Amino acid sequence: MTALPARKVEIEHQQLYTAEEFMTLALDPGKRYELVKGIIKEMSHPGREHMRVSSRLMLVLGNYTQANNLGEVLTPGGFKLNIPSSKGGTVRSPDLTFLVNEKLAGPPGAITDVPDLAIEVYSPNDEPGELRKKLADYQQSGWNLVWVIYPPLSSPKRKAGTIEVYRLQEETGHKPALTLGPKDILRGDGILEGFHIEVAALFK
Repeated sequence: MTALPARKVEIEHQQLYTAEEFMTLALDPGKRYELVKGIIKEMSHPGREHMRVSSRLMLVLGNYTQANNLGEVLTPGGFKLNIPSSKGGTVRSPDLTFLVNEKLAGPPGAITDVPDLAIEVYSPNDEPGELRKKLADYQQSGWNLVWVIYPPLSSPKRKAGTIEVYRLQEETGHKPALTLGPKDILRGDGILEGFHIEVAALFK
């Protein structure tokens, strides 16, 4: 399928966009955007700790998946979510995602495959409640395994240095199935077979 050419546009805040329209817009390349139920929203800029943890995860997980030929870890990009009864399209952009090899081939534009693992890194610049809204969107769209990372120096005190593991399609989907502290081991949960790392090692 041939990709539609990007077109420059002034964002019309009263207009509801489809996912296909959103992916053709030539928005400011220095900013990140998501489409949430038809509304284009600018994402907050990540801070130092957010970038450090994201980079470390990308390196550790990328090396492991390539060495074991499991698939690929992807940097932020557009995932089209199918949300029932939504009047507009939704395109979310997790901080990192993992897709098995079978899902890597596809047409240009937003990825429609459900990722095998999505990773969100908490940032104090995020809009209040935004993480909860994202998880709800992921759940409605059939996503399952999500890791939420809380960097030690830039997260609420009670969550700093922890990782929440969500399995959204289980009964515990509205709350973390596991909360891991610095001395705990983060494992691949049957997705990244054999992967394990001490939580503290991700924050050193």
